[in-house]
Amino acid sequence: MSIRLSYRALSSLLALGLVGWMPPPSLRAEDQTLTQIFRASDWKGATDVAFEGCKANSGEYTLWVYADGERCGVPRRQADRIVMFRQPLPGVSPVRATSDLPEGRYAVWVFGAGDPGHPWINLCAKTCAKGELPPAPGWASMGWIEVRELHLLWLKTWEQPDGHQLYVRAIVLSSSEAKPDWTP
Repeated sequence: MSIRLSYRALSSLLALGLVGWMPPPSLRAEDQTLTQIFRASDWKGATDVAFEGCKANSGEYTLWVYADGERCGVPRRQADRIVMFRQPLPGVSPVRATSDLPEGRYAVWVFGAGDPGHPWINLCAKTCAKGELPPAPGWASMGWIEVRELHLLWLKTWEQPDGHQLYVRAIVLSSSEAKPDWTP
């Protein structure tokens, strides 16, 4: 004898704890790739004011700037990338975003570019991942990072030389180490 229940009835019984249910193997979380994409507008802490357009030719400042196309200094919601300028001041606050992924270990892929010379960035949560951006726009693997549920992520540079510029269009955290097959 088989009993057929509607989805609503089954959901009610599950919620009440009257029925135990295990999803088929094809629906289990460990069999699915978990991914979160962070675009430029997802990062908080950059500025929407650019001092010299998209170049840092003089002055003493280090800052993340929201940018769109060839314009630097746009509102965060309009940004397609965040740009980091490095001038003689020794440091800058990181930009931040919050992960929606469950606690775990995730591969980090970054789409961006950096001037040759030391275009390294760090992404930190429970652990940190460090990687080098390519000289031409493209995907770069930064290794693996561990996050907790609703973990705050910090993106910062590492030993960026004076006059150096780099930018980031997207960061992907994924339970799979496969390189993303799309371009932001």
